[in-house]
Amino acid sequence: MATMTLRKAVLNLHIATLAKRRICSAPTNTRGPSFLRNAIYSLTSASSSVRAEVSTRSFSTFGDGMAGRKTVVVDGLNYLSFFVPVKEPENETQKLGPWELYEVSKQRTNAFLVGCRIEGIHPIFVLDNGYQSVEATEKWKSRRADEVTNEFRRMPCNADASFAAVLREQGADVMQPLNLDADDVVARLAIENDAMILSGDRDMLRYEDLDDKENRIKQGFAFELNNSIKLIPRTDFQVRVEPRRADSITFQPEVWRKLSMNSWIYIILCEQNSHEHRVEKS
Repeated sequence: MATMTLRKAVLNLHIATLAKRRICSAPTNTRGPSFLRNAIYSLTSASSSVRAEVSTRSFSTFGDGMAGRKTVVVDGLNYLSFFVPVKEPENETQKLGPWELYEVSKQRTNAFLVGCRIEGIHPIFVLDNGYQSVEATEKWKSRRADEVTNEFRRMPCNADASFAAVLREQGADVMQPLNLDADDVVARLAIENDAMILSGDRDMLRYEDLDDKENRIKQGFAFELNNSIKLIPRTDFQVRVEPRRADSITFQPEVWRKLSMNSWIYIILCEQNSHEHRVEKS
């Protein structure tokens, strides 16, 4: 009993530490099939007890071939630095080019989707598509100014479009609502589908019509020993932005799933350049 209590305490501390990061499961080695093993956190048998304590709510499941699968709405660009890992020390040292990063992105996306399937999760990815708030515009200007000043850009241009293309290529459910705040769409989808939310963005706490936030909102994820996805709960629920309602936007999931012309062009370019890159390497 004492050993189990100690394991549980260590695991709770481990999860709390991970939850402070925006990305909780970034592998340190992306080369070959072993990269996933390096991303796995050693969650012992105590994890089942923690899972039971974290959430007792039974969230909705999908029908039509998805029976029993929990729905999780993913704030996609919040985790871009996991799927396009330019900030990880190994990749910075190796100075991977855009197409090498594209191949790594495909590996990590596949690992995430496989992990979701093992855990019985149906992820819906929501990515920004043209929406610009005053705050976001100012942040964008500041980042571009820093890049010009330092003559260095870490994240490849159009990494978000590339990530969307990779997701669709691998059969993921992707929504890119035109000129809408992705946070609004994430919250609205979660409400309509009685789903959980995966987002490290504190703004997700602002929605007055989103109930049970303590169980519903997950801040990060990790891979368990069987390669399944472990969702890491949020620990801080202090609202620091102006409250609003998700039902302020019209619910149009099929419209949000439609590809823009820019997305179609990028998918074609990604496939063409990826093929040429493979030919060059061979």
